Amino acid sequence: VGGYIFVFVHTIEPTGCEEGAVRITDGLIENEGRLEVCVDGVWGSVCDDGWDKTDAHVACQQLGFSELEPEAYFGSKFGVSIGPIVYSNIKCGGWETSLDECAKTNYVNFTCPGDRIAGAFCLDGCRNGDIRLSGYNQFEGVVQICVDNVWGVISGESWTYGNSLVICRQLGYDKSRPDVLTYDTKNYNQRRAVFLSNVTCNGIESSLGDCDKILYPLNVAKQLAETTDEVAAVACISWTLEQGSSSMTILTTVTQSSESTSSVWPTLAAQNKSNDPYFIAFCILCGVVLLLLIIVFVMFGSKVRNYRKKRRLTSRPLPSIQLTNVDARYQTVNEDDDDDNDDLKN
Repeated sequence: VGGYIFVFVHTIEPTGCEEGAVRITDGLIENEGRLEVCVDGVWGSVCDDGWDKTDAHVACQQLGFSELEPEAYFGSKFGVSIGPIVYSNIKCGGWETSLDECAKTNYVNFTCPGDRIAGAFCLDGCRNGDIRLSGYNQFEGVVQICVDNVWGVISGESWTYGNSLVICRQLGYDKSRPDVLTYDTKNYNQRRAVFLSNVTCNGIESSLGDCDKILYPLNVAKQLAETTDEVAAVACISWTLEQGSSSMTILTTVTQSSESTSSVWPTLAAQNKSNDPYFIAFCILCGVVLLLLIIVFVMFGSKVRNYRKKRRLTSRPLPSIQLTNVDARYQTVNEDDDDDNDDLKN
């Protein structure tokens, strides 16, 4: 009996990735995931045959992570790629700068089941308790903290001004008046472990390590990366004075550098004045106060004028009555009456 054999071919469109580039993907955080390599413009995975920490070390170095020994994962811990399995039996010496330089078997010369995909966990070169800001510039952004050689973030729930003040102080902004910020994790495109929550600083501490907080182990912090809605952020802004000036100048941002952190009174850049929101608010406030003073002065002047007018009306003398002429007339009339009476008698 005749029959048909159907063969389904799944084609992968080139993504335009750079030949030989590597990435780790589908992990809970940026430090871990399934290893993928760009071959012929397509992202493909690596079979875990012969995969070890030395191979993972070269891949992590190529990605820009530290030289610290990474973890090598086996058995498709981070799932299966939609692309092909491009390499197997990778053997690196540890000195290579990319996986391209390592001995390996290309995809046309081996078979590998889908549950044998390699992965890696790469470490950051940082010290416990170190902090940094991840954002548009070096004085504003999401607060990142180093725990066990991994850069993570802090939950933004109940993040306070006192917390922000300590962060800026630890970063070297000694005379800082920070803005309290939080970033929605949906708009924060970095997958970071959430190491801290319920941070409570009084604002006088020298570092975040001196504040009350809840510190989570890495396995919990990675899970929190999936469920946390907001992460803590800060903008470090400083009140400063012009050198040699006795008057307060504008509120301005001071970039973190060896010069600005060691200087007690860093000089302000004049071009920042017109664009600084606090300076603009200060000018508006001065204008409002001046307007109120003018209104009070006008009202006071009006009341003074009304008072003086009333004084003039009440102090004006009454017109005098000239009784002399009246008495004379009265005397003349009486004399005439007396004459008439005399005539009648006669």
